[in-house]
Formats: sequence, C-alpha cells, structure tokens
Amino acid sequence: MSTLHRSLSLLVILCLVHWVSCKTVRFELNLTWEDRNVAGIVRKAILSNGQLPGPTLRIKQGDEVEFRVRNFMPFSTTVHFHGIQQLGTPWSDGTPGLSQEPIEPGNQFIYKWTANEYGSYIYHSHARGQLIDGLYGAIYIQPKNSVEKPFRLITQDATEIAAMIRAESETEPLMLSDWRVLDSEAIWQAEVASGVENICSNAILINGKGSAWCLPQERINDLTTVDQRVLLGNSTMTDIGCFPPIDSFFGSWPRDPSLLPRSFSSGCTPGYGPEEIVRVDSRTRYISRDVMSMAGTASLVFSIDEHPLYVYAIDGRYIEPVLVDAVRVPAGTRYSVLIELKQIRAARDYTIRVAHNGANQIINGTATMSYISRQSQQRPSLPHITETGNLINPQSIFLNESLVVPFPVELPAPTVDQTIVLNINHYHAYYRWTLGEGSFPLELEDVHPALFNASAIPYPYSVSTMNNTWVDIVFNVSGETPPPHPMHKHSNKYFVIGEGGGPFTWSSVAEAMEEVPDYFNFVNPQIRDTYTTPFIPRSTGTWLAIRYHVVNPGPFLLHCHLQMHQSGGMALAIMDGIGDWPLVPQEYQLSAARALESEQKDIKMGGKKAAGENSKKAAGNARVRTTSTSATNIYHRSEAELIIWGQQKAEAAANKKAAEDQKRAAEEDKQWAKGAKGSSKKEDAEAKKAEAARKKAERDAMLAAEESSQPSKPKNNKSAAKKNAAPSRGTLNLDQLDDTPSSKTGALNASGIDNALDALSLTGKDSSKIDRHPERRYKAAYAAFEARRLPEIEAENPGLRRNQRVDLCKKEFDKSDENPFNQVHVAFDATRDEVAAAREAERKKTEARLAR
Repeated sequence: MSTLHRSLSLLVILCLVHWVSCKTVRFELNLTWEDRNVAGIVRKAILSNGQLPGPTLRIKQGDEVEFRVRNFMPFSTTVHFHGIQQLGTPWSDGTPGLSQEPIEPGNQFIYKWTANEYGSYIYHSHARGQLIDGLYGAIYIQPKNSVEKPFRLITQDATEIAAMIRAESETEPLMLSDWRVLDSEAIWQAEVASGVENICSNAILINGKGSAWCLPQERINDLTTVDQRVLLGNSTMTDIGCFPPIDSFFGSWPRDPSLLPRSFSSGCTPGYGPEEIVRVDSRTRYISRDVMSMAGTASLVFSIDEHPLYVYAIDGRYIEPVLVDAVRVPAGTRYSVLIELKQIRAARDYTIRVAHNGANQIINGTATMSYISRQSQQRPSLPHITETGNLINPQSIFLNESLVVPFPVELPAPTVDQTIVLNINHYHAYYRWTLGEGSFPLELEDVHPALFNASAIPYPYSVSTMNNTWVDIVFNVSGETPPPHPMHKHSNKYFVIGEGGGPFTWSSVAEAMEEVPDYFNFVNPQIRDTYTTPFIPRSTGTWLAIRYHVVNPGPFLLHCHLQMHQSGGMALAIMDGIGDWPLVPQEYQLSAARALESEQKDIKMGGKKAAGENSKKAAGNARVRTTSTSATNIYHRSEAELIIWGQQKAEAAANKKAAEDQKRAAEEDKQWAKGAKGSSKKEDAEAKKAEAARKKAERDAMLAAEESSQPSKPKNNKSAAKKNAAPSRGTLNLDQLDDTPSSKTGALNASGIDNALDALSLTGKDSSKIDRHPERRYKAAYAAFEARRLPEIEAENPGLRRNQRVDLCKKEFDKSDENPFNQVHVAFDATRDEVAAAREAERKKTEARLAR
C-alpha cells in the first residue's frame, strides 16, 4: 500500500496547499485494514491514507466539498461528517440505513456538501463500532471575513487581536481518543456473549499517540475515590483501573464475566508508543488548538500545565471567550482554545494532560508542549489536574457549561409545534439501551436507506416532524446517579434550553417552566450539536431539553456519542420535514438502486439466474426474495445469529461490482488526478461536454429500464370477455381486476360499497395505485387529518394545552390508516415483480377480511 499512500498523499497535499483559493475542494480518503502499533498495542486498525487519525480537511466557509472514500477494507463502511449541517444534501450525511447503503469492499462513494458554517468538525465512520478502530479525522472550516470574531472581548489591543486572529487561522487539531487491545467487532461479540458492557479502554491517545500504562495496584487503590470505594465494597479496581463487573455498578442484569476476553476489563499488558509533541514559538504570542474527542467510552478532561485556556468556540460556533484552567471534553464535542505563550525566559517543555473523569475507570494520557527556544529544563511543569481529572488547586477553574454564552446570541422560538420526550434506560441487558420506546438495532444499518423508502425505519425506531416547525426534545434519563450521555444530533444544530435532576414529569417545557423556571435558559441558550445530559451524584434521574427548527428535510440520526451506547441501541431516526424531502440527485439514486440490486443478486442468487429466468427477471425476483426474507427474519434472529449473518453478508459482498466499477473508476481517476486546482477553460469545456454526454446516456438507460418495467398495455380480449359469465350484483370477482392470472378461482363476495371500493382500490390493474412515494402525500394527509381530528380531541380533552393536543393528534396519525406509510406502498425503484407481490399480499389481506 506504500505506493498508493504516496500517490494519495500527493493529491491531498495539493488540495491542502491550495485550499485558500478553492471553490470546489476535492479530498480523497483511502481506507485500509492493517496491523498497526498504537500505544504499544499491535492489532488491526483502520488507516486513512496510511495514517491514524486521518488527514485534516482544511477548507473555507462557502466551499463546495467532494469527499471521495475508497474502501480497501474487507468489510463495509461509511463516513459521517460530524457537525456538518448537510443543508439540502441529506444523501451525504454518511449514515447507513438512513442516507446511504454502506460502501462495500472494493467500492467507493463520493460525498458532496457545502461548508455553510465555520469552525471545527470531525469526519468519522458511522458503520457499527468502527469509530473506535481509528476511522476519524479533523475538519477545519475557516470563517468568512464577514463573520465577527469574539477576540475583542478578551482585549482591546489591536496587536494582540491580530495575533489571536493569526493563531486561529493556523489552528491545529488535538484529537483525544481511547484505544483498546480488542477491535470493535470483538468487543461487540464479547458484550453479546457475556451481557457485560465495555466501559473501559487500555490507553488514552492524543492525535493517535500515547502509551498503555499499567499502574501498580497500590497506586490504583490510592486514586480510588470515596464514592468508588462505597460501590466496590470488598472489591478493588482491576489492573487496568477498570470497575469490575459487579452488581453495585452493573445492577442485576444477567451477565457472565467468565466469557470476557483478556483486556476487556482486566489483564493489563504495558505498551509504549511515541508521544505527541506540540512545538510552539513564544514570538507568535498565541496558538490555537481545536480540542475534540472521539473516545468510545471515556469522559476526558484536558489541561496544559501552567497555561490557562481561552475557550472561544464550541462545536464550531463562537462563544464569549472564557478563561479556564481545564475543560471537560465529552465524546463528539469540539472546544477551540487560545493559549497565551510564555516569554522566552520561561520557554521550556510543559505537559499536556488528558484524564478520564468518571467512576468506571482510572486512566490518563499525556503529550508535551515544547517551546522551540526553550531554556534548560530545571523542574517539571506544575499540573492543574490530577490523574483522575480533578482540579488540584481550589483556585483553578473548570469550564462551567451552564455559563457559556454564544457570540452572537441567537434565540429560539418561544413556543413549539411538537414535543418529543425520549426515555433513556437499559433494555433487557446492561449493554443495551433505549432512546424513546425502543432500542435501535445495529441491523437497521443494512436496510434499504430511509432516504429512498421512508418506511424502512419503523416505529419505535423513528419519529417524524413537519418542515418549518419548532420541536422540543427532552432526554429523560432513568436510574440512580445515571451516567452522562453526550447526545449528538445530525443535521442542523439545536438550542440547549434546560436541564435538571430527577425525572422529567411534565408533558412539555412550557408546563415545566411554570414549576421550575430556574432550570431553563431562554435568554442566551447555547447552540450545539453535541451536549451532555447532566451528571448529578445520588440523583434519581436527570433530564436535558433541547429545541430546534426543522429547516432541513430528510432522515437524520439522533444518538448518544459514546460508541458503546450507540451500538447498544441509544439512537433514533428523525424523519425531519416528512413530505418535503428534496429530490435525490440521479447519481445517488443510481448508486442506491445499483448497489441494492447487485447486493440482492449476489447474496440470494450467488450472482446466477435461476432456470427459466432471463437476466432482468432474475434481478427482479432476487430483489423480491431478499426483501421478503429480510423483513421476515431480521428482527427475529438472536444477536449472535445476526453477527454471523452480518459477517456472511460482508463476505458475500466482498467481490461484487468490481467489473462494473472498473471502467468508471478509470475515468474518474483521470479527473481526480488533476487535483483541486482545476484545469484550463478548454479542458473544462471538454470535461463538461463529456460529463453531459455521460449523464444523458445514464438518463436514457434509466428511462429505457423504467419503461421496460412498466406493465404492458392490456390486449383486446372482447370476445373472451363476452364468454365470461357476468358477476352477480353485489359480488366482485377480484381475479378480473389483475393483469396476471390469480392462483385462486371463483368469486369473492364483497357485499357493501365500502368493501367493494376497498377491493377495487387495492387490486386494480393500474400499478400506480401501489404508491411509490408515500412521503409526498404525508404532509397533505396529516394536514387533513389534523383539521378534522384536532377539534374532536379538543372537545374530548378540554383540559389539554394545544401542544398536547397536537402531540396526541400526531400519535393517532402515526397509527391511522390515513397515514400514507400505513397504506400499501413499495420502494420508489420497485420492479414490476415487487409491485405484483405487494398487490398480491394486499389481495390476500382483503380476501381474508371480506371472507369473515
């Protein structure tokens, strides 16, 4: 892979060198699964262009991004752009099962999106648990000149402000993460087999560097807190500083720790890797760093010895700068900090400290900030935090999240159209979690994406909202002293409007504000995409309330960003702006349809047509067989069976589509080899002409395929019709309504006009009556339902507030036959055979009902 890595590095460097002048920035990511020594632990890891973390994507606000991912790994993957709004581009969100099918081995996918906002972001895998295997990297979007900066709130000195602006423009990421001896699939299988959640890691990394330290047990015991000792009883923290799998921490959920592999929660093997060195020059006055966390389980605290931090942006948005000594950095969050550098006489090495601050483990890591003009090192630098992430000096300051003020302040709407209360708790096992009424199965990553079939993710794994409405989401966390959960929302950001201890017992935020107004902030609420539910010791639950404006229709995920919790089901699909989803570009429609058909042929037919089938019919029948099998079995297998099924599926898909993609890849390589600088006007014109011809050919091919899949016109069978006996009045013969002979003979009695109309609407010849786009009718159908039903609900429940009546109306509509998603429909790209199968299923249901 060395040649491949070198060639890709050249392209990436070319793009990054010219990022200032780019309008369209092309970025390539080559994903490989290779042995790697990380923190002295040698195991397989995901490398991005040969490195871990992946290379940083640096762009300007307003740039168009084309991000090509090539998968050279033996399993499928996707890449999500964490914090990027994807306004108008839901197909590039990188969430399998919602916005795309996974990128299978040997395939590639090009994500296209616009950098609408400025600031610090992350790209990372969103397939299964691959994030903790190393697939992540930083994104920095330089703000437009018109964006006001908050540095004048620190100082009025023009020279100092200029130094701060220069530091921000040269900011670099400090990516914090945890690392394990076991890879993500081995951890998931161990959780399923033992019932024990993975709550610990083996090393803390800073920009992918660090060591796996094995502290003496005496030192671990010394660092154990009083609260931990109470829970431990006669036990101690394990040799990796991990809380053992005992009832006081894991509750009474079924588990068998004897099935856990070594290093999962104990069994420390020391490993030593290189340390990250941050080199600074005191003459620059300031440096900026984007401190971000891609930890799988750790809740990390960041600090630099003897250097206070000006926090000036969080999650990519400016705030009023706050001077602190240490910052908590939950998984998925990004904190941009300015560091004032010392004068030359104090220039030496200072330790950068990152420590986990939670009851589940004692673990930390370090890096070094080294002045290039450093004097001789006379003493160790003085820390602000302990090895467990607590402040040493009472005068030192943690960043207080509740006091953070956005810059500038923006306000949400004072009222909302919808309130969604989501309960968070364990689900049948300690490693399984709920978000709402269900536990999101990992297997939903493999369904035909909701972007192409909005009913692919059923209730209780999804909720729907209407476009241009305001929505409140309340996370209601159950349990005694529940752990904090960093809740991340894809698409646009949200306002953090309230949080508190105890269960959320109100039906709405408005009702809660009447009783506990001090728990809410509508004066200057934070604007975030990842925010943590509060941690309150000895509480009987906690809650967090957020509010957002539905302005970006499409299917997006809401989830806890602790990887073990997300894998365990703490996720929910939000069908934002249902009924107003944008038209998916042809290139993404083709990709989805082609991948689905190829997958089904390979897995169910082994790529071969059955006897008596032509190729087109074989493809269509394969799709029907796969669809029915998946729908029947995917939720009724054990998790162990599902793991095996997923592995078999990945192996079966490993060699598919290679011939088809080879020609396209060769053509695209010619374009991508030109890099990000572009080409001459003549070359541009020729490229555009060739691209237009290619797209026209694709459109013609799709049109021909669509026309060939439509039902043929019925032949003139007047004479045959005369020979058939006329049905008796009040009797409807369903066999006469289909264009294919029924397997049943005889007539069906459909007495009554309603039953007859039902039968006609479901079994008519016109295949268009089998809806391919229920999402297009959803908005109008709900509006009609609400206009009729809302006054009735008001009469039935005069004591309810309007938002409560609307919520009740929405819940009724979700289950109503008037909901287009509850009516017969098929995927937009369904074949003729699929339509026929759907109609036959409805025929049988109708016959069974009318025969009663």
